[in-house]
Amino acid sequence: MSQYIYNFENGTLGGEYDIDIPANGAPAVTANVDNAHPAHGSLSIRADSSSSYQYVQKNLPSAVTDIAVRYYIYDDAIQAADYDDLRFYSTTTDAGATNRAGGIRRIGSNKLRVFDSLGASIWASTNALSINTYYRIEIRIQCGASANATMSGAYYVGDSTTPVETFSVATATTTANILSVHMGKQQTAANTPSTLHTWYDELAIDDAPTGLIGPWSNPGNTAPIGEAGIMQTNVEPFSTVTLDGSSSHDPDADPLTYAWSQTAGPAVTLSSTTAMQPTFIAPATLAGTTLTFQLIVNDGTVNSTADTVDIVVAAHTMWRIDNPVGPVLSPIRLTLI
Repeated sequence: MSQYIYNFENGTLGGEYDIDIPANGAPAVTANVDNAHPAHGSLSIRADSSSSYQYVQKNLPSAVTDIAVRYYIYDDAIQAADYDDLRFYSTTTDAGATNRAGGIRRIGSNKLRVFDSLGASIWASTNALSINTYYRIEIRIQCGASANATMSGAYYVGDSTTPVETFSVATATTTANILSVHMGKQQTAANTPSTLHTWYDELAIDDAPTGLIGPWSNPGNTAPIGEAGIMQTNVEPFSTVTLDGSSSHDPDADPLTYAWSQTAGPAVTLSSTTAMQPTFIAPATLAGTTLTFQLIVNDGTVNSTADTVDIVVAAHTMWRIDNPVGPVLSPIRLTLI
């Protein structure tokens, strides 16, 4: 028995996310890491290309005949065309519809449909999925060469234990076994406009299930991650500088508090030591100087590791103005410092 859970928290915001690569070395089909609508942590994945498939693929170490999968899905626009969110395959190659064991797609009006190895619908939801709502999708496939094969499951609002709708369908049209699971946008460009409005999270796979996997279980508090922003260079003296802690995040999606402090360079006054993006006025300097600031965030339970950022103030020519002495028409004297 093996269970696999992917919450995408080890991904890089804005970067591509891979679990496994198709065995035939097919072109990249990776989805991208996003932080707009995570289910539980701070990151999720979404397709952001209207011209290609974008999904994550998990290859199993050996073929199985019974498998359960759970994932979370969020839409911020109504689904207008059919496309697949989840596919099961009896191969680890990027095979399109070939060797497909079945899966879940959404059809026009944002309804769910369970399909068999031929792509034919064997169950469709009565209700449409609402936008701006996280749903948990659960499915179990028990393969078979005759009509005793079964595809069963349900969908729920978030972590509710009360299903919105359930299904259990006997079918003769699944493959004999399953070797990989694909989650994400899996359809041609003609059907992609609304896929750009879909987020996926918390993919869980059980290759020896006794039932459905069930809702996400909080593993306990995880320390937040503080991000003090990127180095700023060639900053002009007397200009306003903004520090940026907005990339800080918490794996448990807990709200954060911020604590800024200066650790090096000429002392300056921050507009706030607890704001996400405090400001200060760059100091005057002749030869240039570097100021270092430290950020620690807290999730209400524990502090993050300190993160620092350098602000490099550029060298600047300075003049001293001497007040005239003597007759009213005496010239002002400028002295290069």
